[in-house]
Amino acid sequence: MLRVLACYNGDALHPRTYRALVKYVPIGTLELVNVNGNVSNYWHAFRARWQGAFDLMTVEQDNVITAEVIPSFESCEEPWCVYEYDGPPHLEPDDRILKASLGCTRFSRELQRDVPITEISVEDYFTWHLIDFRVAVVLKNKGYEQIGRASCRERV
Repeated sequence: MLRVLACYNGDALHPRTYRALVKYVPIGTLELVNVNGNVSNYWHAFRARWQGAFDLMTVEQDNVITAEVIPSFESCEEPWCVYEYDGPPHLEPDDRILKASLGCTRFSRELQRDVPITEISVEDYFTWHLIDFRVAVVLKNKGYEQIGRASCRERV
């Protein structure tokens, strides 16, 4: 079973992101969470859903999934699957491809059980732009590697 967490900051998700989520995510598995108001709200939403009861997929507000994304995550036998995408333009070209982001990622329930959220951070105040980095460091230290998927979605 898959749970999809789509956090956004502000009034709403990008319209193309929202339409794709409604179209491709199975009914009853999508959670849209407004994380506006506090820099750690994204962390709170992510932490609350890292339970190990289901696979957790994250989709950030500027990512547009396609019909292939969820089936590819469901067929991926690896515990940590990521759709890579171009990051901010201020990064060097070699560093611009985000390979361990939360933009469009799936964490298996087994991985979540093996790595409790308290191993990622016990701190309550954790800013949104550090979560993906922290998750990647902890998972890699535990021997996990993200499996990059060819980009079959776009960024708005």
